[in-house]
Order: sequence, then structure tokens, then C-alpha cells
Amino acid sequence: MVDQGFASILWRGKWLVLLALAVCVGLSIAATKLSSKVYAAQATIQVNAGNTTGTSSVSPSDIVNANQGLAQTYATLITDAGFLQQVRGKILGGRYSASYLSSQLSAHAVTNTSLVQLTAQAASEQDAQALAGAVANAFVDSVQTAAVGATD
Repeated sequence: MVDQGFASILWRGKWLVLLALAVCVGLSIAATKLSSKVYAAQATIQVNAGNTTGTSSVSPSDIVNANQGLAQTYATLITDAGFLQQVRGKILGGRYSASYLSSQLSAHAVTNTSLVQLTAQAASEQDAQALAGAVANAFVDSVQTAAVGATD
């Protein structure tokens, strides 16, 4: 008896259910069409701490561990607002602020590797690729400059 009563109520309110479904589908389509698209591009940077002692007494596993630790440090540094402020002039002609760059970038060290994965977001595929490449290049230049300065 209860099942027949429930089915009867649903049948009588079928237009209300269909109308609610149609409104939900329409709102979903409108929200999708009106939302802006965001594209992402990635750049991968390999780090190498090398044998900084100048001797061969450092084990390969120590070098691997050093590289993995350096990758984690670089992943944090590459999206840091202070770092981005220093290099923003080298990134796409300096047209973006450090805070904007920071909001469009993310980075992480790839687990058990010496790789840093940099992801850039932008309104077009070309802009995302240009941003990822420019930030990666500026970062590598900065690291190389610091290394040369440290050896002088």
C-alpha cells in the first residue's frame, strides 16, 4: 500500500520534478558557458647538487638524497613572492606583478627524484606555456648566477 501511495504522489508531481530537472540542467549549462577557461602548462627542472666536497668520498646515495632535498627547496623557492619580485623583470618583460605570478604558479618536487614540476595557469594555452617557460628560465638563470657568485 505504501509503495502505491508513493508512486501516485510522484506521478502527480511529475511535471514539478521534470521542471526542476530542466532548471538544474539549464543552470549548469549557463554556468559552464559563462565561466572562463583556464589553461595550464608545465615545465620540469632537474636539479643536481653534485659532489660539493670536491672529493669522491661522498656516496652516491648521499648525492641522491641531497638532490631530492634540493628539489624540495627549489619547489618552494620558485613560487616564493620574494624570489618572484627579484626576477619578475626577466619574466615576459616584467608585465606581471610578483603577486600575480605567485597566484598563477605552483610547484612541487617529484617524489623520489631530483625533479621540480612547475605549473603555470593562464587564460590561453600559449600564455600558460610562455609563463611556465619564462619562470623556469628565470629560475635557472638565478641559480646559475648565484652558483657563479659563490665560486668567485
